[in-house]
Amino acid sequence: MGFILISAMVTAWGDEAQKVPSGNDHPDFFAMHAKHGLLLVSNEDDSPFFVRVRGNDVQQGTIGEGDDAFGVVVVDDLIVQFVTAGVTQFYNGDLSKLTDEEILKKHVEWETDYLKEKLGPSFKLGMNFDIKGLNKKIYHYWTYDMPHSAEKGIKRNVMLTTRVKNEVVVLNGIMLDLDEKQEEALMQKLVEIMNTLTAFPDPITVNQAKTYAVQD
Repeated sequence: MGFILISAMVTAWGDEAQKVPSGNDHPDFFAMHAKHGLLLVSNEDDSPFFVRVRGNDVQQGTIGEGDDAFGVVVVDDLIVQFVTAGVTQFYNGDLSKLTDEEILKKHVEWETDYLKEKLGPSFKLGMNFDIKGLNKKIYHYWTYDMPHSAEKGIKRNVMLTTRVKNEVVVLNGIMLDLDEKQEEALMQKLVEIMNTLTAFPDPITVNQAKTYAVQD
């Protein structure tokens, strides 16, 4: 498994990962050092929001190498991946006719269909249930184990999702060992992070994010 820590104050992820955002820029994804950890910002699909990652030791990093590498946050030795999925990627109907619970379940079905194709017959969905978050926001918690042949040394993925307008927000807790206490700690951390989610009507600029980053 390749793992690299990133120390820059502001970094963009995804397609803009090689750029250094500044001022009035509003990249699709970017991360910023904050008062108690990191501020992670998404401006994708007309659904701007940020989440806070708080901890005693919070760092950015990557897992994997080359085109297979992906960004993660390491918070007090727990590894978390931050991604989003546009609802139109897995549902083309009238969104007003679906509840958040129904949208999140369709997202799981879409993801599991992909995982079955990628991982083969060894794929098996583990935990799979809804959680009531802060202010009665609906989250969906689900897990799956990686096959022994999988790369990067990942044993289990622990997922927590919620909906923000046109996006499904995905926090993926990555387990390198199958340990019940670690999974419980990851679940608690994912809920803690998701409870900080703050949505906005307009894209969040780097300058705006700097203001939020110094707040608690």
